[in-house]
Amino acid sequence: MLKKKIPTGTKMGAYDAASIRNLSTTSGKGIGNVLKDVLKPYGILLVLVGTTMVVNGQESVAVQNSGHTERAPRNWINLSFSTDVYDQIFDPMYASSIGFEHKARYGSILARMNLNQRFSTTGTQFEIDVYPKIKKGMYAYLNYGYSNDIIFPKHRMGAEVYVGLPKAFEASLGGRSLWFETENVSMITASLGKYSGNWYLVARPYFALRGTGHTGFSFTGNVRKYLKDKFNFWELVLGMGTTPEIWDPGLTDVLYVLYNVDAQFIDLRYQLPLEKWKSRVRFNIGCTRQERIREPNQFLWALNAGFTYMLGV
Repeated sequence: MLKKKIPTGTKMGAYDAASIRNLSTTSGKGIGNVLKDVLKPYGILLVLVGTTMVVNGQESVAVQNSGHTERAPRNWINLSFSTDVYDQIFDPMYASSIGFEHKARYGSILARMNLNQRFSTTGTQFEIDVYPKIKKGMYAYLNYGYSNDIIFPKHRMGAEVYVGLPKAFEASLGGRSLWFETENVSMITASLGKYSGNWYLVARPYFALRGTGHTGFSFTGNVRKYLKDKFNFWELVLGMGTTPEIWDPGLTDVLYVLYNVDAQFIDLRYQLPLEKWKSRVRFNIGCTRQERIREPNQFLWALNAGFTYMLGV
């Protein structure tokens, strides 16, 4: 079990800005999902369902110092797959990724390739995440991604600073930027998290500004319950807000079209360690309700499911 309680004043590392659907790897609904696992994500309703506390291995100091103490591998291979199945209009959409992560004294670095299939189109994106340690209780998140395929932004960039606060709180402030062929989307985001016993709660708003001047707001909240150790937990993620959606299925000659649509989602996850903590597996299942493009107050429903396997080498 985790230690009873995180002592008051414990310095935290920070919250995860790159898993609720991995800010660009586990969704299939345009920009909104490109920003999920973040973004998720990591990550506008960036359906950042994957924005969990573990940023590809960068846990908060409070969690690092609790539970299992066996030395974990410094190198990890990460594999993930997810699918979204809609109740109408769209065919199932798929997302997968493979990445290599190295943990060092200065922080962590992760290189990843994302492969998505949606709207009968397949696209590939290459990303790199860096989590440099600034000082005790403080580190940063830096991200860059590139793709030459229309279902991903041409460039995606992110930066955020995380800091531990007294009384088992932690906070962050940063931004994201997505560059498409026709316009750009920029976001300001922040997070405030709290540890209480074996529970972790965090809230994260997103303020988005499109190149056309349109704005958007979204919000995600995570509740995590630790079980046997820091690698074993249940997590519930909720989100709602306005997301820019790319692609109008009613158009055949214009692919780069962005619309603001309302969306809500709920995602449930379970993670457990395997092989004496040298590998981990995470499962997730959820549901998304999204406004139909060009049809206000008409909604689509999607069932989302996926898994991630992390192997220490």
